[in-house]
Amino acid sequence: MSYIDSSAAANAPLKRSPKAVLLALADRAAKETAQCWPSIRRVAKETGLGERTVSRHLAALERMGLISRDRRTRKNGSRTTDLITLHVRHLARNGTTRTQTYTHSAESETYHQTHSRRA
Repeated sequence: MSYIDSSAAANAPLKRSPKAVLLALADRAAKETAQCWPSIRRVAKETGLGERTVSRHLAALERMGLISRDRRTRKNGSRTTDLITLHVRHLARNGTTRTQTYTHSAESETYHQTHSRRA
């Protein structure tokens, strides 16, 4: 776990559920690489959210550039957990403040983002 990643995730201007997912990832991320590989089931259990909700939040966090996911497979070709890399350190280090607000609409199943940058 990295204090930098956890602190950046805690201060991210996100709604409660996506922030909970980001915090769960930050808690598991390796200090040196900012990478983790928890299952969706584990993140759901830790956050108290449903697995489908966690999947939607992971996709939204990826679209926002806060995480990236690399699909992984076992030697026999079956799926295993994705390798997730957090990108919250990079945003903090480059001196850019990004305000991102996104809301989830159950009717449209879409996420809306508002970005504002300050150098």
